[in-house]
Amino acid sequence: MIHNYLKIAIRSIFKDKAFSIINIIGLAVSMSVCLLIISMILGLSSYDRFHENYDHIYRVLSKYEKQSNYNASSPMPLRNVLIEEYSGIDKVVTFKRGFGGDATYDDTTVPMVGYFCSEELFRVFSFNLDKGNPDHALREPFSVVLTGDYAKKLFGDDDPIGKVIRFNERGLVIAGIPNKNESTYLGDYTVTGVMNELPGNTHLEFHILASLSTLPVLEKQGVANSLANEWKNIDGSYNYLLLDSNRDGAYLQSILDNITDRYSQNVDEDPVIYKAQPLSKITPGTLYGNPFSFRMPLQAIYFMAALALIVMVSACFSFKREIP
Repeated sequence: MIHNYLKIAIRSIFKDKAFSIINIIGLAVSMSVCLLIISMILGLSSYDRFHENYDHIYRVLSKYEKQSNYNASSPMPLRNVLIEEYSGIDKVVTFKRGFGGDATYDDTTVPMVGYFCSEELFRVFSFNLDKGNPDHALREPFSVVLTGDYAKKLFGDDDPIGKVIRFNERGLVIAGIPNKNESTYLGDYTVTGVMNELPGNTHLEFHILASLSTLPVLEKQGVANSLANEWKNIDGSYNYLLLDSNRDGAYLQSILDNITDRYSQNVDEDPVIYKAQPLSKITPGTLYGNPFSFRMPLQAIYFMAALALIVMVSACFSFKREIP
């Protein structure tokens, strides 16, 4: 029976060669487009899954009560409140904007996108160091950790550990576009770590990280604002939490709701509302304001999946109609 089907199909193809070729090419192109879209969706779905604590890491979203959409960022003071006043939270990692600019060593200058970051980074996320000690790489003021490729750009084949770089901040973001025209000298920094190549994709994109403990020093020098007590500023920092293994997102959300009630007086008539977002829901996920990095939102993925299905089904029906 299968032999007869093959004979009929081949006879049909050769009966009208030109039209059959068009249909076969159409089906092949449709299948290729579908496979490409599927690979893109699978790639986005793999983001951040290499972290050992993947299922217990959350990001804190925030918005003003009158604001329609949440921001991916949250106020800087939230960090200390979570650490000092609530149980069940193992560690908090905070990234603060304001460290994107030019790193200089000897006569070499390399533009880098970075953040001030707390020392808990390597205890929460599975970022590994090729050189340096993860336990205190971001502990001391004026310490920096570089990604391996950017360490290579700045130092070549030399060992970066212990070397001192000058850093001028000019508002570089991940797209590499400065958000201000002038630059600000932020001091000299000692390289204390160089990261390994990442084992997978992550939404946490950066080239350089400076120790968060540097901020109070820079604030005293009048060249940076630590935002340490600014509950009204929900744009300048990002807070990620590692929950104890016996706690879940509902427990964290109850804590965040309690913080809103307790600290709403710090933001006048428009209190800040917080939302716990699992790491697994960031990429792919809903597009929130002030993102750490730009990724295709979940709505666009649904659209692409639907488009792939429509293209494939249409091509199959078109091809089927030519078989008697």
